[in-house]
Amino acid sequence: MLVKNPLESLVSVSMNEAKSRGLSNCAIYWRSRSLMMVVFALTIVLMMFMTACSNKKPIEANMYREKLEKMGYQVVDITDQYHNKEPSILKVLGNESNGLHMEFFEIDTMDHATGLFNVNKQKVESYKGSVSATTSVSIGDYRKYTLKTAEKYYAIVQIGKTLIYSYCDKSNSEKLDAILKDLDY
Repeated sequence: MLVKNPLESLVSVSMNEAKSRGLSNCAIYWRSRSLMMVVFALTIVLMMFMTACSNKKPIEANMYREKLEKMGYQVVDITDQYHNKEPSILKVLGNESNGLHMEFFEIDTMDHATGLFNVNKQKVESYKGSVSATTSVSIGDYRKYTLKTAEKYYAIVQIGKTLIYSYCDKSNSEKLDAILKDLDY
């Protein structure tokens, strides 16, 4: 007894069904070719998305300060508040204005940065209410988690050995997203 390839039998069933519907071989060919083109295009788009996220480059604290000061925010070095508790934190810059709070961290190793990301993510997840929405992305050394509740919006982003922890009133979520986009985070 000869065992057929399952894919071959599926194709032959589809071909027979298509022929029973009155489709010519040419129409069947073009439909299958169109389907393959759609699958190929979706694969390319997915690969581009993954490449774009995984190729993000972390910025340094001085660049963070420069960019935010150009946007009109006052940035303060708050490293002492964290470094004594956690020596792996090398530099922390913070800014708070009009209900928008951001902290930029430089951390000694990727493992410590990922650990800090996870701790902050767990903390923010505890703020979930009955009405909330989350997003989560993790590709290579890029991680992003957002939570939007009835009143607040939180965004935590890690690239390599850097991390941004931020939150604001829900009404300022677009402004916070725009800042993160300008920073390429």
